[in-house]
Amino acid sequence: MRIVSLFPGGTEIVCALGAIDELVGVSHECDYPPQVSTKPRVVRSVIDRDKLSSSAIHERVGSTRRIHTVDVELLKQLNPDVVVAQNLCSVCAVPHTQVLEAIGGWFMQPRVVGVSAHTLGEVIDSVKLIGEAIGRDKEAEELAASMRERVSRIVELTEGLERPRTMCVEWINPLMVGGDWIPELVELAGGINCFTVKGDKSRRVSGDDVIRCNPQIIVLMPCGFSVERTLKEIDILRCSEWWRKTEAYRDHRIYAVDGRSLFTRLGPRLVDGLECLADLLHPYIFMGSKARHAKLT
Repeated sequence: MRIVSLFPGGTEIVCALGAIDELVGVSHECDYPPQVSTKPRVVRSVIDRDKLSSSAIHERVGSTRRIHTVDVELLKQLNPDVVVAQNLCSVCAVPHTQVLEAIGGWFMQPRVVGVSAHTLGEVIDSVKLIGEAIGRDKEAEELAASMRERVSRIVELTEGLERPRTMCVEWINPLMVGGDWIPELVELAGGINCFTVKGDKSRRVSGDDVIRCNPQIIVLMPCGFSVERTLKEIDILRCSEWWRKTEAYRDHRIYAVDGRSLFTRLGPRLVDGLECLADLLHPYIFMGSKARHAKLT
């Protein structure tokens, strides 16, 4: 079978199911596992996240009709049996509808699997959906079961603990907090999420909103940003009026985590993100996360 994956989470799922050798094409942002770096890139973006500030990226997103372009000729040359795409966010990856448009005139069309998930449970269901599409049903069931088992362990360990108010920053400028599965991860990790609930869209918040909520823990996880990329813009937040008016600042509980790898992508490593959150919220229970993070206060 020949598989093309057009978003990082799909690539990670395909590889976790043991089908990396059948993966013949990926998107420009697919970088995990490292072996996929040699795969042909079928998608490119008109926005360079590494060179633009968060505010400039936000402006470009708002003024650009299509953020991603599909190399239709390369896609045709790769001759895939299955194309894995996503329906969740046209900013993060090429949408499923754009893929269907790109292959619309082909005589022999591949199966296009459109993945859409707003909760952790739906992400786990997506593992099984992709597994069925690429003939890895057994592997998908095993991976889904493993993910659920790890989630259950976190829930058991945090049961009955004090639940700190937690603010997860999904974008720096303008200030936005995480939606979709992020509020659910906070709840599962033993916290109370500020501003959004499971399945909500991400939303903008003001400094006054933050002061009123007074989070006890703040976790910076900008969409698509590594820890190092987030730290390049940390002064924007440090200069904000609300920064020093929170319990999180007073108690030295503001952190930057790898949003790109552990929280943004619809894939198996969201459970790694859950374990990272649980450690930040309850460090005396979990005794140190393996996930890279930076303490900012």
